[in-house]
Amino acid sequence: MGHISSGLGSRAVKTFALLDQIVTVLGATKLAFWPFLTGSGEAIFPYGSGNDAGALTAATALNAAGAGGHDPYLHPGGVYSYQFDGTADADRISAADDADYTFATGGVSWGAWVLMQEAVGTARSVVAKFRTTAAAQREYDLRISATGYPIMQIYDEADGDWTSTCTVNVLTPFTWQFVVATYSGTEGASAIVHYLNGTAETPVAVETLAFGAMVDTTATLTIGSRDQGGASPDQAFQGRIALPFVTGKALTAANVTTLYGIGRELLGV
Repeated sequence: MGHISSGLGSRAVKTFALLDQIVTVLGATKLAFWPFLTGSGEAIFPYGSGNDAGALTAATALNAAGAGGHDPYLHPGGVYSYQFDGTADADRISAADDADYTFATGGVSWGAWVLMQEAVGTARSVVAKFRTTAAAQREYDLRISATGYPIMQIYDEADGDWTSTCTVNVLTPFTWQFVVATYSGTEGASAIVHYLNGTAETPVAVETLAFGAMVDTTATLTIGSRDQGGASPDQAFQGRIALPFVTGKALTAANVTTLYGIGRELLGV
């Protein structure tokens, strides 16, 4: 008698084994990785041995109805993605300032899976420690430009900044994509490298004034927006975000390829 299987769900995804692989790739130096393992409450805890991150805090309950709720969606790999509506002050997801989120020298990388749910045309931040209201306190901002290109800006609040903009592939709305930026910690236009869906992108980097190093500020770390200076979030994302991270390591192309493959399995894309 033959065995009949639907195929769907016939192979269990080993969620935590895959998350452990991500942590191994990201390294243990100033690691901040939030795989979104909860669909309720307001605290979003980090994951991984050696993780230096604190909990992210949602301004309102993740599954709250109406404005401010993040409509958690549980993916096949056991992780959630959260919705951001692009406007509401209650959309804030942030972590209090901590020295482990600041990178003066040495390598650093930022990344997340994003699902833009709007046409290209508005600048949106993905991961930032970058306050522009009140007293400016800017460190870094991984964002999508109004023309759909990934941008990484690192800022020396005492002097200048580097802004690195991709020039080849724009993000496609309404589909999951993996955005990563790495910084080697050195000077020069090639110090920042972008990856879109595991493939290295060609950026144009512009230095304004004299960038020395990112300066430690009291700005909060934010996911899906920037600017926590008392006003509504700036450049609030519109769409879904999953598996965000910041780590004190300049990821290699091979590292990013590995993360892309694991992320696809966890999200079911």
